[in-house]
Amino acid sequence: MITHSLFEKTPSYDIMSHRIENAKGEYVDILDYGAVVHRLCVNNASGKLTDVVLGYANAKDYNNRTTYLGAAIGRTTNRISGAKFSYEGKTFRLFDTGDGVSLHGGDIGFNRRLFTLLKDECTENTVVLSLISQDGDQGYPGYLTYKVKYTFTDTSSLIIEYEASTDSRTIFNTTNHSTFNLSGHDSDTSMLDNVLCINSDYVTPLGNDFTPTGKLENVKGTIFDFKAPKEIGRDINTDNRQLKLAGGYDINYVLNPFEKLQIPANISKTEGFEGLNTAAYAYSKRSGIAMVVKTDLPCLLFYSGNFLVKCIAKDSASYDFRYGFCLETQLYPDAVNKKTFPPISLFPGENYHSKTVYSFGTL
Repeated sequence: MITHSLFEKTPSYDIMSHRIENAKGEYVDILDYGAVVHRLCVNNASGKLTDVVLGYANAKDYNNRTTYLGAAIGRTTNRISGAKFSYEGKTFRLFDTGDGVSLHGGDIGFNRRLFTLLKDECTENTVVLSLISQDGDQGYPGYLTYKVKYTFTDTSSLIIEYEASTDSRTIFNTTNHSTFNLSGHDSDTSMLDNVLCINSDYVTPLGNDFTPTGKLENVKGTIFDFKAPKEIGRDINTDNRQLKLAGGYDINYVLNPFEKLQIPANISKTEGFEGLNTAAYAYSKRSGIAMVVKTDLPCLLFYSGNFLVKCIAKDSASYDFRYGFCLETQLYPDAVNKKTFPPISLFPGENYHSKTVYSFGTL
């Protein structure tokens, strides 16, 4: 069931919230500003509804480019080195968000745009939002049509599908920046005791500009090895160059193809997810809530909330440093400038489509 309500009336426009509720009374709230996942409420081990994504109480706090809580990211996620790229002898200069890079699509990325609700494409459990990114938007070439579809199932799975097309060659790499605390967004504590498992043997290590070097690095025996479940905070303060550079985990994992993780059968859902790879598994011992991430994309960015700062958020909850973590499915970051990575070009006549699923259950 879908219901629509006013989130906030601003001087420029009304921001609407679109709630998808399943048969168990669990629900997800999607804002048409930034296509933000504002709430994601699932049952904990005691049967109590628990909101597991961080979010703000008002549009002003969402209208920033430092945290990106819950937002759709585009045209490209992660950082573009030098805030530029070139092809066919032409250089395209992007908005420099600081330190000589362009982060998450620029100054006014998709996270700071008002989307249009496509009413005719919505169903009883699906919300579809779209926007147009004009040629030259934040420096990117091509007139881009972008669509994101959110489906919330009776089996507690949030399915996110992305579509895009362009009228001229461009680059494209989208994701969702939901920031999770499986103990509850209002648990008033960090998520460092949340347990995480990632289906990957390799990361793409960072250079000093926070973009990948273009190399792959095996994680076996290192602090980046999450192939066996471990608490996020176990190694996070280790004396390590990559951790010091980012203030914690902020690194891209190259997913192993269709390797099965040891996931409890009651949350290892498969219906409708054929062809998707299991990317990660996480849970909270305190709430008993577990989450499985499946995707058809090759990479997963694990970020441990290193740039979160103390604030009062939705429901008067208190957030601070490392209060949430992200598992962002994506193509290879900065691939347009790293020739060792598969390309992220989108051409006229092509239709980009990808799918990521966040499935929830209890231990």
